[in-house]
Amino acid sequence: MQFWKAPRSDLQDQGLVDVVPDEFRAEGVAAAMCDTGMRGQRVLLARAAAAREILPALLREAGADVDEVASYQTAMPRTDMTEVRELLAAGAVDLVTFTSSSTVRHFVALLAGAEPLRTVAIGCIGPITAETARELGLQVAIQPTAYTIPALTTAILAHFARSGTAGGSPAPAELARSSGRAARGPRN
Repeated sequence: MQFWKAPRSDLQDQGLVDVVPDEFRAEGVAAAMCDTGMRGQRVLLARAAAAREILPALLREAGADVDEVASYQTAMPRTDMTEVRELLAAGAVDLVTFTSSSTVRHFVALLAGAEPLRTVAIGCIGPITAETARELGLQVAIQPTAYTIPALTTAILAHFARSGTAGGSPAPAELARSSGRAARGPRN
C-alpha cells in the first residue's frame, strides 16, 4: 500500500498510490490506511528515526503487522548563526517558517533560545509543528488548515495581505503587544 501527498485523483487515477490521506499527519495517514482494512496486512513503514510513534501504534491497533525502518535521521547542522542573529536583531526578517518539529527544535537550539524570534512572525505547516514551536516559547502567527507546502504558502500570503505589511516587518506592533515587548519602528 502506498500513499502520497498530492492531488488524490491524479495519483490514484494513474494507479501510482492506493491511499491519499485527507489530513497530512500521522493520524490522517493512519485513518486513511485503516479505512482500507489493515487486519492481517504487512506494512513496511520507512520514516524518520525520530518520528512520532502514533502511526505504527494505530496501524498495529487496527491489526497490521508493522515493520519500521529508519530511512533518514534529522541532525542539527554545525553552522555559524551570527548573520542570522544579526538579521533578526535588526528586524530584517519578516517570517520564519517551520515544516517539522525537528526544524523548530534545531533552529531554536542554534539560536540558543527563542528570544531572537519573539518579534518575528512564525509560520508552521501543521499542528504538531506548531505545538513544538509553542512549547519552545514561540508565538505561531501562521498555520494552514491543510498541512502542505502549497497551503502554507497560501496562508503566508493571506497573513501578509491581512497585516498590510507584505515586504516589510509582519505586524511587529501586534507581535510585540502579545509578547509584552516594545514594538520596533518601521524599517528603512
